[in-house]
Amino acid sequence: MAKGHGLVKRTVFEEVPPKVVYSTTDYGRNLQPVLYGMCQWGDDYAENEGIQMNSCWTGRDFMQK
Repeated sequence: MAKGHGLVKRTVFEEVPPKVVYSTTDYGRNLQPVLYGMCQWGDDYAENEGIQMNSCWTGRDFMQK
């Protein structure tokens, strides 16, 4: 779905074993502030509810690749 909407780029390398790399497009990176906000909300909710879990991301640069 994300690839079809131009959010993710799929690069196939013709080698053995096969290699495929996915990366966000410039258009997809526009979602970074929204995704980071959702992640922060989830972390805050879990902390307030006493839910033990790993944090989503450590910083806003999780989509910089």
